[in-house]
Amino acid sequence: MPKIFKLLILILFLSPFFFIRKSLAASINLDSPNLSILADINSEYEINVVLSINAADNTRYYLRGIFYKEGTNKYCGYTWNGQNWFNGPYSAAQGWENLPSVSVSSDSGKIKIKAKLDINDSDCQSQGIYGFKIQRYTQGGSAIIDDQNEQRLEVKVLYATPTSNPTTTRIPALTVVKSKTEEKIIKPTLTAAQIKSSIVETYPQVINQKRILSSSSVSLNDSSLASSSPVSASISSEKKYLAASVAGIIAKKSFNYAVLPLILGLGLIFSASVISFRQIKKSN
Repeated sequence: MPKIFKLLILILFLSPFFFIRKSLAASINLDSPNLSILADINSEYEINVVLSINAADNTRYYLRGIFYKEGTNKYCGYTWNGQNWFNGPYSAAQGWENLPSVSVSSDSGKIKIKAKLDINDSDCQSQGIYGFKIQRYTQGGSAIIDDQNEQRLEVKVLYATPTSNPTTTRIPALTVVKSKTEEKIIKPTLTAAQIKSSIVETYPQVINQKRILSSSSVSLNDSSLASSSPVSASISSEKKYLAASVAGIIAKKSFNYAVLPLILGLGLIFSASVISFRQIKKSN
């Protein structure tokens, strides 16, 4: 009797754990995937999901489709929720409620899950063999991976290899340097008339002196000069020399300013000689 009593007590003590375990036990069956090879980054992987769980009717669960590289436990990928592609966050701010949901009826729930790779996730950015399975979230946000027949697929997506930005080669600005060459000075060609006019405007004293020499008021009779004393001959010679000098200045295309004082001096000497000659002539 005491042994039977002890056995009943043990059964009653363990029975709650047995029923709780049975009620929480769940499994997932994956069936009829649409692809076995993902050859494009935008390929959509669809599969039928059957959830078997001992739970009250209308209990809601949220299901996430996850990819993972074979031999790792790093999960990645998007899950379609009927309106957009969702990839988290899942545990914060009730993010799990953005996943597609299934309601339990008679300990079972069925749904079609659609998922695709996430090109921005480093865990999805390599080719090779991947696994696929379902992660279940409770209404309180607890994440569970139930027993299931995980799928195996091959990823052949050609990912763009990031390249470094091309180095910009700065080309120095072209500088145009003007060669320093001697500028050729072209002097204008002047006629004798233009030079004469220029001399008249610039040196009127010299021209007036020539006019005085050639005027009748100061002209001398060459015959009388020739018959006079040697002084007359000298004065006549100087007159011819001075006239020739003035004519030469006018005939030249350019005028040498350094000769001007000499010409003026000769003019003064000649004038003094003429005056002296007249005085000598009057005294005779």
